[in-house]
Amino acid sequence: MKKIINLFIIVLLIIFSCKTVDKTKQKEVWDFDKYMMEAQKLTSVEKYLQAIDLLNEALKKFPDGDVLGLIYNIGYNYYKLKNYDEAKGYFNNVIKSYEEKEYTMEQKRDYQKYVILSNNLLSKMKKDIEDAKDPYHIQEDLQQNKKIKPKNK
Repeated sequence: MKKIINLFIIVLLIIFSCKTVDKTKQKEVWDFDKYMMEAQKLTSVEKYLQAIDLLNEALKKFPDGDVLGLIYNIGYNYYKLKNYDEAKGYFNNVIKSYEEKEYTMEQKRDYQKYVILSNNLLSKMKKDIEDAKDPYHIQEDLQQNKKIKPKNK
């Protein structure tokens, strides 16, 4: 009887240990949407570099996915890091890809949002860069004063 109980316990241990091994071997499979959602979460908690790494990984794994969305989001994260040169390159890449590649009408309508957002952020970056050069708007004030008070002859 004791041998049967010991054998039963050994069998149970083997079964449960196999299940545990199976769980550790299973790796979660990430699809395109999972990458985008995780990148958005990282961006929202200001982990921009980690989001960029994740988006670049998705770009390699899903070259036929929403590439413009990935490129735009990489640019956006660089923008949030105030790395305007990198961001500008990605935003210009979005615009160029949209203009040069052939898309269906449905894709064009969907991708147009990335072009609009890219153009808006490019304009904002230009203004931010100019503001950084003249933070107190001294040059703007000087120009305004010239218009108000013309030179006397």
